[in-house]
This record gives sequence, C-alpha cells and structure tokens, in this order.
Amino acid sequence: MDKKFILGWLNNKGEKEMSKKQIATIISIIGITLVLSLHIYMHFNGTVQTPVFDQIETIAKNIDVIVLDAENTRTLKLDDSKFYCESHTAYGGSNPEPHDLAYPNAPIKFYMLEDIIDPEKLDNYGDTIIRMNPVENDGRGQMVIAMFFEGGYEKQVLYKGQLIHHYTYPNDGSLTYGIRLVDITTGELVPLQSGGETNV
Repeated sequence: MDKKFILGWLNNKGEKEMSKKQIATIISIIGITLVLSLHIYMHFNGTVQTPVFDQIETIAKNIDVIVLDAENTRTLKLDDSKFYCESHTAYGGSNPEPHDLAYPNAPIKFYMLEDIIDPEKLDNYGDTIIRMNPVENDGRGQMVIAMFFEGGYEKQVLYKGQLIHHYTYPNDGSLTYGIRLVDITTGELVPLQSGGETNV
C-alpha cells in the first residue's frame, strides 16, 4: 500500500485517533481471519470433534484383534496410544452417497496394527488395517468395520466378544478382507445378509 495513504488513513485527516468505524472494521477482519484459519487447521488436522468421532471411538473400544502366535498369543486394541497401533483420519466428499458415507465430509478412520511384539522389529503397520466410517441403510445409521489382513500370524477379530472375522495364513486370498456393520443407535452387530459380508 502507498505510505501516504496509510498515514492518511491512520491520522484520519490529520487526527491521531482512528474512528470507531475503522476500529470495528479492523476487528471484524481479524476475527473472520482467525475463525477461518482455525476451521481450516482443525479440518485438515483431524481435530474437529463431532458425534461421528465419538461413535467411531465407542465402537472401536469394543473391537479386539487376537493374534494367535504359538509362542505368545496376544490381544491388540484399536488404541493409538499403544506402540503397535497407528491411526489416520481422512474425510469424505461434500456430496457422498449415504449408503457409502452417511454425511458430507464425514470422517473415515483407519487403525493400522502391527503384529510384532518387539518394538525394535516393527516393520509395516499393515498386518491388520481396520477402516471405520458411518453409512446409512434404510434410514438407519450404521458403522462400517472393514478389515484388511496380511502377514504370517493367524488372527481373529472380535466385536464385544463375538467373532466377526478369522484370518489364517496361508490362504487363497479370500480371508484377507472382511466387512461387518454395527447399528450406531444400539451398538449391536447388524445381522449378516444372504451371501454374507465376511468370513468367520
């Protein structure tokens, strides 16, 4: 900006104090900038806490991954405070199909679990990946639990103690993926449809 213009604006035609209108304008611009910056930061850093995040975390707490190792059978939790678990949140589009993603820009959370129990030997965090996102079917809110597997350890996934997937190795590839739905309102598993959504 022109230095002369700035000085004239600040001096308000020779006066040393800004008018109330000028002060209000500056405060409004600063306020709007701060609000927009905070919203953008929280959106892209996954820190916006919404009911969907609460629903995902409530359901995730009821999921156990049992690693059936002959030497050390162990239970893994979907808890990124544990060394064996990492998580990532992505966001859907602004106009998704409700049966694919229930809400515009809804969070989609990935939990990546490592089978190896020795922290010095962690290799890929890809032995078990569980994706969770809300969908809507027949007017009912449901949470998808999509499961992807690799690695040499046999694994069972339990929801509230009920087996929802059983991975063995070696296999023909059919066991490397499974999917189940949980009713968001009741917190209970949705019964398998004909044809089945997963292998147990």
